[in-house]
Amino acid sequence: MTEANKLSTSRPARGGVAPERPHVEKARAAMAGDGEEKKIPLLAPVRYHKGLQEVKNLTSDSTPVKYLLLEAIDDLFEKYARGDGRFEVEDTAELKRRLQALK
Repeated sequence: MTEANKLSTSRPARGGVAPERPHVEKARAAMAGDGEEKKIPLLAPVRYHKGLQEVKNLTSDSTPVKYLLLEAIDDLFEKYARGDGRFEVEDTAELKRRLQALK
């Protein structure tokens, strides 16, 4: 067998640098805005997990579930700031002020 026909485990060199995928750019932009993160623990019924996976799978760039949840939390904050939340908040104006301070 000649040298050219030998099998190898090394990959051939790739031409050029691959462009960043959209979800990577999104993740970097999100991280640049707020460098600190804290875990939000949540045990939820399986239907929520499956639903999130279905939404993720049907997004055009396969958006990570984390970003879907962050969008949902932003929507929740807006809803409660308007006074439309499912659970009663006694001082909606104070809640709105505190949520604005987080931005």
